[in-house]
Amino acid sequence: MSRRDSVLVLTSTYPRWRGDSTSPFVKELTEQVQRRGYPGHQYVLAPHSAGAPRTEQDGDISITRVQYMVPASAQNVFYDGGAANKSRGGLFLIGAASYIVALFACAVWKILRYRDIGIIHAHWIVPQGLVAVVAGWLLRRKVLVTVHGGDIFTARGKWSARLARFVLAKADIVAVNSTVTEAACRALCDREYLFAPMGVDMDDFASAPAQTGDRSRNIVFAGRLSPEKGVEFLIEALRALDAETSLTILGDGPRRAALVRLAAEAGVADRVSFEGWVPHDAMARHLHSATVFVAPSITLANGWREGMGVVYLEAIFCGVPVVTTRSTGARDFIEEGVTGYVVEERSASALADAVSKVFRGGTDDARIAAHAAHLRRIYGWPACAERYASAYRDLAPHRS
Repeated sequence: MSRRDSVLVLTSTYPRWRGDSTSPFVKELTEQVQRRGYPGHQYVLAPHSAGAPRTEQDGDISITRVQYMVPASAQNVFYDGGAANKSRGGLFLIGAASYIVALFACAVWKILRYRDIGIIHAHWIVPQGLVAVVAGWLLRRKVLVTVHGGDIFTARGKWSARLARFVLAKADIVAVNSTVTEAACRALCDREYLFAPMGVDMDDFASAPAQTGDRSRNIVFAGRLSPEKGVEFLIEALRALDAETSLTILGDGPRRAALVRLAAEAGVADRVSFEGWVPHDAMARHLHSATVFVAPSITLANGWREGMGVVYLEAIFCGVPVVTTRSTGARDFIEEGVTGYVVEERSASALADAVSKVFRGGTDDARIAAHAAHLRRIYGWPACAERYASAYRDLAPHRS
């Protein structure tokens, strides 16, 4: 039977095994689209990683992982921080990128030639988006590209900007996760964009009941411990807060050892807890225990910044106010003085001032809960997945 409504999902990250710390939003989106009743089969093509199966059937989702280096243990471009933290740059990076794109393109070509797939959904502009629009043109497939932020913010060089503009112009639909991301895309290619962020599981991150009396002064951060997260500014901010204030850091990464040293040098080591990566259910428990969630993200020299930040929404859905910086796309859902505060980046004093406002009652539990109810209609998985299912239906060839 012809299934031209089937979708080939191209992604650079996809959970490799149960309990993997890799962000699961692409996997969650594919599953949520099926729950919305979309009839097409979904095929996922992702990079391989040592220890992960090459092929896998996860319910009605078929997963293929492309091995791009030999031996498999040498595959360190994707996952655990990606190429930005691991490549040596220059000719090595250009050569490695070209080789990986070629292998990925061959895998896409093979799947499309032997399976009746009508839609290609690429997450990120390069390499997935580039491969998708070229394959779509050659094989007459419809293409949806989702821009997540970092992929457009870093398209600043002459050739990277040209590649991004080409992908944005040639895709049938381009989805963006925030107004900040859309503005960056529109600066390169003025076209129609679909607002379609990744969603949040409302059952796991339901708003906590209003709390009364004194709250423990517990700051929570969750994310990869890498330069763009700006965690050092949060540790510095802790010095300016009273001794009863504690900081729980959820996550791991290349900056962990340096941050542990910084906490000791700042004299706050006894108030900082490094918990490492925690499973999904434990994340909800940590957020419910927080007085405030702080995400001190910064803009890197290459232009990278946070396009959205799903964990910010998870905190709000738990009834926890959020403090973050102007470099992120969180401005779309943080209402100043209601669900949190947005401050200048790279400023420990600004972070400390905003956290102090929260401690002094600068946000209101009832208003956070009301705003969270509004945000659920926009960012809850049912609404987010339906946007993508609807886009697939618009792209699917009509069958007789």
